[in-house]
Amino acid sequence: MRSVDHTSFVIHRMLNGEPARCFRAFSQAEAKRQWFSCDERMETAEYSLDCRPGGSEINRVRLLGGEDHLYLAHYFDVVPDHRILFGYSMHVGDRRLSASLVTITFQPRGEKDPDDLYRTGRHARWPPGSRGTHPRHGTGPGQFGKEAATALRASE
Repeated sequence: MRSVDHTSFVIHRMLNGEPARCFRAFSQAEAKRQWFSCDERMETAEYSLDCRPGGSEINRVRLLGGEDHLYLAHYFDVVPDHRILFGYSMHVGDRRLSASLVTITFQPRGEKDPDDLYRTGRHARWPPGSRGTHPRHGTGPGQFGKEAATALRASE
């Protein structure tokens, strides 16, 4: 029997941009690919993004000469410029590493508190204690939004 390790976390990030612009960085394939990437040792084998309720996202990358790393997401609720609710799973080769439920909200500065972008997540890892996210994907708690912030600054 497989065991599961559940965790929850909230991440606050202030991005340099209005909510509509930040929303586009997460919801449009061309914009998201600028920051939602792995390191230079990986090549993209497949990418698609359909950010709408019932839509999905696939990011399959491959270590040169190595295994596939797969991110699969399903979008449950999308309110343009305000909120994205989705679930995703991470896989390496044939192994599922994690599954998460995520809500991202986009708010102008001064509403609720000074941060623009919120991510709340419910995260499950198999087996417990394993590292279930890749920090360069922006999915790990310490990295979330850093690549998006960099991409937004570069597009100014």
